Amino acid sequence: MYDEATVNRDTVSITRAYLKTAAIGAIVLQCAVLVSIAMLRVDEAVFTTASFRYWAVAGIVALVASVRIASHMAQAHIAGMRSVQGAAGQINRTHEA
Repeated sequence: MYDEATVNRDTVSITRAYLKTAAIGAIVLQCAVLVSIAMLRVDEAVFTTASFRYWAVAGIVALVASVRIASHMAQAHIAGMRSVQGAAGQINRTHEA
């Protein structure tokens, strides 16, 4: 039913997308830390604690999960739109005959 090479290729591309999302989230977090240190005068020791690291990882995981949920919702919406458009095309063909 499915070609194994295609499934593997899809899995690799999905994994890359999630890794890119995590990397972007980490970059944004790092920029926020640098701004906090430079402009808000937050002590650097705050960002070396275990609790900060746990919250940072949790934030990145939440970002990836939300992107995954959003992508599934978008795919479902697109599939629904295609089925509606396909049904509309069949109705128009029926009336033309």
